[in-house]
Amino acid sequence: MRRSLTALMLSALLVSACGVNHATARHPAAGHAARDHAARELAAGRPACVRLHPDRGSVTLTQASPPRVCVPAYTGVYVFLHGSSSLQWSAIRSSSPILRPAPSGIFTLMRWETGAHYIAARPGRTRLTSVGRTAGKPARKFSVLIFVTPVT
Repeated sequence: MRRSLTALMLSALLVSACGVNHATARHPAAGHAARDHAARELAAGRPACVRLHPDRGSVTLTQASPPRVCVPAYTGVYVFLHGSSSLQWSAIRSSSPILRPAPSGIFTLMRWETGAHYIAARPGRTRLTSVGRTAGKPARKFSVLIFVTPVT
């Protein structure tokens, strides 16, 4: 069972290779530094985050999600941002390749909704962000810091 899950995750990562953060890909030490920093925070018990437990291997985040969350490695992370005709969200971005974009095969978004699906590829820390634009009003910001914890 674990081998088939690993093979499935690897194939999903290969399909989503176009989402690699090229700055980290060119400088692997940057990825190691972020991973080491996240490991130190996790070891010290500092990531004051809401631990999300996957339901059928995935978790869902929205505008109402807490600002810091923890998810186990190899978990699918769905993000749905609800907008309106006057509020348009930009594409949801991950600050590092710890969360890898992955096709989900189930997306049919509602009107004015922005969505993304990621796989928590390895332990570390990353931030998901998006900006909501409204006519004549300051921009709204979606930002969630995600700690990916090792599978135990």
